[in-house]
Amino acid sequence: MSPLSCLGNQFNLVQSTLDMPMLSEVFEELEHGEKQQYSVTCKDGTWEFSLSSTNRIETIFLYLNKGYGEYEGISSVMSKDDIIFLLGVPDLAGEPHVSPILGSYGAWEKYKRDDHYLHIEHVEEYCGVSKITLMVLDPSEQT
Repeated sequence: MSPLSCLGNQFNLVQSTLDMPMLSEVFEELEHGEKQQYSVTCKDGTWEFSLSSTNRIETIFLYLNKGYGEYEGISSVMSKDDIIFLLGVPDLAGEPHVSPILGSYGAWEKYKRDDHYLHIEHVEEYCGVSKITLMVLDPSEQT
């Protein structure tokens, strides 16, 4: 099953159809002052779902730097120029930067699709892709 076909669905409806059956438990992360968040992570660490409080899959993280493999033609060895050649000019983009609180980040591109966002993050040390994030659009943003 494609990660994109899971996005926006209830986790319990897609759980049995996942190509990667080795799931960790659904766990809760709560830091002081934050609202409850729910996640499901593949045991090998190559992908993660972020769930709403109603178990709807709202964000999917694909970790190419941990071995996820290709997603829609995007591979871990692609540079920012390769991504733009493949997908066109992004709706938003950022250069590598260092945050005093969060540390270093690589360059990134964000594309708005009809029903989701596609966010591509690069490894700071070299030009490859480290992570792809798929996020549901707010219904008011859908075309």
